[in-house]
Amino acid sequence: MEDLENPLMCMDFNPEGTHFATAGNDRCVKIYDDNMKTKVADMKPGGLNHPGHSNRVFSVCFHKTASMLASGGWDNTIQFYDMRTNSVSASIYGPHICGDSIDFKDYELLTGSWAIEKQIQIWDIRNYKLIRNVNWDRNDKTPSSTYVYASQFSKDKNTSLFGVGCSNNNVVRLFDCSNEDIPVMTSGYLNKACYTVDFSHNGKFFAFGSGDGNIRVVNIDKKKN
Repeated sequence: MEDLENPLMCMDFNPEGTHFATAGNDRCVKIYDDNMKTKVADMKPGGLNHPGHSNRVFSVCFHKTASMLASGGWDNTIQFYDMRTNSVSASIYGPHICGDSIDFKDYELLTGSWAIEKQIQIWDIRNYKLIRNVNWDRNDKTPSSTYVYASQFSKDKNTSLFGVGCSNNNVVRLFDCSNEDIPVMTSGYLNKACYTVDFSHNGKFFAFGSGDGNIRVVNIDKKKN
């Protein structure tokens, strides 16, 4: 499988592990069959109302249960795709996505923007409306202090945690939606920006990687801490 004329910026596997999506400079999300190692679909526009991306794509994410895929990038939109028709089914305007910073959990979508305000947002995918903006710091009077590159929900269904990594102040934080979005963990200041965050499947560990070449793992299991 080669895409020589299209530098790729992101990819994600479907929950079954049978297919994966890629996207990059050409603004088109493509679906591949992992067993056959072949491309099976180019995601199409959804008519005049949903034309798709107009700039580079930096994040793609499959929904865990619904036949849905989302993507985000430099054009300040999130595009939603119906996997049954391989086309755009809806879109929202706002998030400026510059990394792996969109994630689904049930009917919610988390977005992390490289922006001076409204960096962390949670959306309702049933009506594609904003649920709330999450403040980086309730006492933070300088909203330009963080630019988000990575955000992800915990994979543990019994928790409302999500993690966010950023540049500029080079900090990683965990938030708990059930606790008024107050940060429950803040890393020390990193030497370089954080570009990726991830949770273990059992929800006990949280990992993040930064531009300094290090991957750090934190035990967040409350029973052990």
